[in-house]
Amino acid sequence: MTDRSCVCTEMRTDEVLSVRAAALAVPERTAVIAADESGARLAISYADLARRVTERTAGLERPAAGRPFFLTADANLEGVITVLALLESKIPAVLFSPKLTDAEKAGLRADADKTAEPLPADTAFVVYTSGTTGRPKPAVLTRRSLAAGALAVAKALYMSVDDVFQLSLSPARVGGLGILLRVLAVRATLALAPRFSGDAFPEILERDGVTLASLVPAMLADVFEKHPDWREPKGLRALLIGGAPMSDSLRVEAARRRIPIVTTYGMTETGSSSGLSRWEDRFSPESKGEMPLEGVTYRLEDGEIVLSGPMLFAGYWGQSPVTEGGRFKTGDAGLLHTDGSVTVLARQSDLIITGGEKVVPSEVERALEAIPGVSEALVLGMPDAKWGEIVTALLVPKAPFDETHPPLTAEALARRLSLTLARWKAPRRLAWVKTLPLTAEGKRSRRPEVLENRRYAVLHYAHSA
Repeated sequence: MTDRSCVCTEMRTDEVLSVRAAALAVPERTAVIAADESGARLAISYADLARRVTERTAGLERPAAGRPFFLTADANLEGVITVLALLESKIPAVLFSPKLTDAEKAGLRADADKTAEPLPADTAFVVYTSGTTGRPKPAVLTRRSLAAGALAVAKALYMSVDDVFQLSLSPARVGGLGILLRVLAVRATLALAPRFSGDAFPEILERDGVTLASLVPAMLADVFEKHPDWREPKGLRALLIGGAPMSDSLRVEAARRRIPIVTTYGMTETGSSSGLSRWEDRFSPESKGEMPLEGVTYRLEDGEIVLSGPMLFAGYWGQSPVTEGGRFKTGDAGLLHTDGSVTVLARQSDLIITGGEKVVPSEVERALEAIPGVSEALVLGMPDAKWGEIVTALLVPKAPFDETHPPLTAEALARRLSLTLARWKAPRRLAWVKTLPLTAEGKRSRRPEVLENRRYAVLHYAHSA
């Protein structure tokens, strides 16, 4: 394809992260599309954005050396300006998600205040992990690592000044922060859509001339459900899907509708993405894994993905180092292919050990979602005195939900699964539900306590192990 990228890999870190540098290069270029107080769309140039950032910078209170500024980062114009002002001033900041309660933010701030160790000199932001394996951890993202990640992703997406990248995620999550920094690095346009709406998503893409956007799989499924005729969106070059595995059925549906999909593999510790699926495969109905970004290397150690690369974080603030020689153990179980790409199977903590056998939840979910009548499936391990864990499935039916008349009996499901799965992988417990439990970030929650919290009625069925 024609190389449309204007990304300069020789740009210095300070240039990549500077609105003022962008304003000198492309002063009249639209930097942000946002809504004014009346709700009308407003196009802000890089020159205007730099002026606003300078004004905000003047009002920022600089913390003591090695200590952070604290910011609740909203996905709106004021939030973006403040994040950029912190970058411009080289003030390290702890970013809080606006979804956190005041009590949760107070608890995290108290922990930060008790941390005696100063932040590294190159710290840009401290971003908390999603907490999928326990209490959120304060990941230290440096200016150098964030700039490297922004340039690498922009290069893989063939980004240019002509791109319009939608931001509907808080910059306090690395998914949102990564979008903001890629746009800044390329001098492209950021289109703010602070609240995701499956109903309004296609219309907003067209209204703002969006060429790139990012969703988690549950969001895309919601768009498809609400817009059965939506296909081949004008101007959209790629829809990035990350944060959770994309099901085979969702991928096939995207290909049928000619929606260009690029799947991502990343985490807080890499400041967003470390790998993307191939650009030329964006209309493919098949999953082919994520290729490492420039400078990234994937390895497998005892089935766990270990990565190295320039976008790797500096560690968790106040905790023992977690990298060894620039290598980070991700906690993800995966497959490494001969071309260097990786397929993530599950968090190692999500692997189910039942009767001494390992079960990968995503493999069982794919088998369940291939059965007519099943729209979505979530598989998790429930503690069991005899087996260690019992493979348990929550199923969303394609037909309207009726808990008194499930679309398929447990026995019928077991017979269908026997054609594709070993017996010990098939669920021993299942429930039909209206929706799957999700985390605050839209990821599927496989914690056993979700069954208690949501009061799901788990129906039992048995088969020989």
